[in-house]
Amino acid sequence: MIVITVEMWPKGYKKNKYEIAKATITNDGKGNHIIGNYKYKIWEYGKIIGEGRLKGFYRVLGVWNLFFRVLRKTLKGSFKATKKLLKEKTHEEFEREMIDLYKSGYFDLNWEETLDDGRIYRSSDRKD
Repeated sequence: MIVITVEMWPKGYKKNKYEIAKATITNDGKGNHIIGNYKYKIWEYGKIIGEGRLKGFYRVLGVWNLFFRVLRKTLKGSFKATKKLLKEKTHEEFEREMIDLYKSGYFDLNWEETLDDGRIYRSSDRKD
């Protein structure tokens, strides 16, 4: 299994890191030494944003090409939907919808950061 993790390190401090996104790519065992078939799952902020299968991948192309193809398959529909949404809505309407999604808890952004003076600031301290 290949696991790709994307982390945020606030102000470059590793001890305050938190996971933003993750992808797993698993060989389904039905290929051969030249061509592989894979199952994949992609998360963003703890929610699954895509899962599926990628068949007929030439292994010689390497892991980054594999990841790119999985990511492209996952985001293709999302990109089209976002593009359509942006054409149909004003910037203010789009921004309002994003704020509503944030307030509803869609983006689970729990984090804490140690400030330069040693104080700890947590996302739960925010006052929206």
